[in-house]
Amino acid sequence: MTTVTLYTRPGCHLCEEALALLRQAARGRLVRIIAVNVDERPELAARYGERVPVAQIGARELAWPFTLAQARAALDAASAERR
Repeated sequence: MTTVTLYTRPGCHLCEEALALLRQAARGRLVRIIAVNVDERPELAARYGERVPVAQIGARELAWPFTLAQARAALDAASAERR
C-alpha cells in the first residue's frame, strides 16, 4: 500500500481540490491518503508556510497546483520504489 501525505490547513479550498484530485488518482490502487494540518505542528508550519497543499508521495513532493497525470505518475513511482 502506498501512503500519500497531504499537507493542508483548515479552510483551504485549494487543499480540498488537491484531496479530491488525489482520491481520483488513487482509484483502483492500494493507497491511503492522510491529511496533516500543518498549523498543528510548528515545524511543518515553518517548512510549508503558505505553500499548502503539498502532497508527499513516496520520495516525491508535489506542490499545488499539480495535475491528475502528475499524481498518477508519482503513485506509479512510489509503487515501483516499494518493489
